[in-house]
Amino acid sequence: AWALAVLGGLALLLALEPLVRGAADRRERELLGAEAKKEGGEAGRGVACTRAALRPRPRGLEALAGLQADNGTSFRHDREHRVFRSDNVPIEWEKPGSAAAAAELRRFSRADLARYLAARQGDVDRAFRLAESVAAWRASVRPDLVSFPQIETAISQGVWRYVGWSKCGYPLIACDASKWAPSKYKSVDEYIRYISYMVELLVEFRMGPGISKFIVLFELSGFSAEMVRPIAMQCLLQLSRLVQEVNAERLAAAYFLNCSLAFRFSWHFLAPLMDPRTRRKIHWPNPPDNRAILGQFVDLSVLEERFGGDFVGDYPSFSGRRLRDSALPLSAPPAYNSQMPDPLPSC
Repeated sequence: AWALAVLGGLALLLALEPLVRGAADRRERELLGAEAKKEGGEAGRGVACTRAALRPRPRGLEALAGLQADNGTSFRHDREHRVFRSDNVPIEWEKPGSAAAAAELRRFSRADLARYLAARQGDVDRAFRLAESVAAWRASVRPDLVSFPQIETAISQGVWRYVGWSKCGYPLIACDASKWAPSKYKSVDEYIRYISYMVELLVEFRMGPGISKFIVLFELSGFSAEMVRPIAMQCLLQLSRLVQEVNAERLAAAYFLNCSLAFRFSWHFLAPLMDPRTRRKIHWPNPPDNRAILGQFVDLSVLEERFGGDFVGDYPSFSGRRLRDSALPLSAPPAYNSQMPDPLPSC
């Protein structure tokens, strides 16, 4: 039964992956076509437009900021202009360029734009298309408005939790695969809201001065057939998008710990979900080496025993109550400490 579940899940993954990439390609072609049409219309308005088109374009971050200014709007898309729904209604997906998406685009900081530029290896056009896609995602999911009833099932499983900070100041977040039961979710939308809620709080309340990245510790000894069900594969696709697009360049390192044989077998099929930059940040220490490897970057008094540390017990998982989850730490997040080891590879 387990083997059939694995094969079924992998077959779904292989079937979904071209569809996901095909949709992204189509969206990119649509954006390029709209941009070309816009440029063509402006070119016929007179000599002034022609001169503007011939003017040298700024490069890098300044160019990306210029595109943001040209395409963002001041349309208010917040609690006053959105009907707040506490039940688990489906996500209504905005399209890039919509009024709500343009408002989100306008809110991006220079640091956000720099992340998108780095994720696209300095290509301004591709970075802008990524920024537009992320703006549409945020306008649709609204991580800042996720409520407990929308993620109640995911919260009850206690899969994700904060587990302190690394020596250099990165917040640590841990995932226990043995507790994950995506087949019990109301829908994939619940998982999207759950992980967006979690990372939104991490960025807002767990990152100190000079910090823009985080570390993930995956406890994978409990990886099972549940993780390769169709809904699990869809959830993993959404997690991949959250890490690599929505929160591009925020991952400092991911440690796959205490891996079961089932996960090691499945990884060869899951790896294509990650781009090369992300795969370089993944580490597979052997269980006897957990303490030595993680201890370079995490104080052993903070690291849980299951990961080779000295911390006894478990850190609390998310409650789904924003005020409670944002107030968990007993001290302010530390600033980045360049004198301490940093697990971030040179990509």
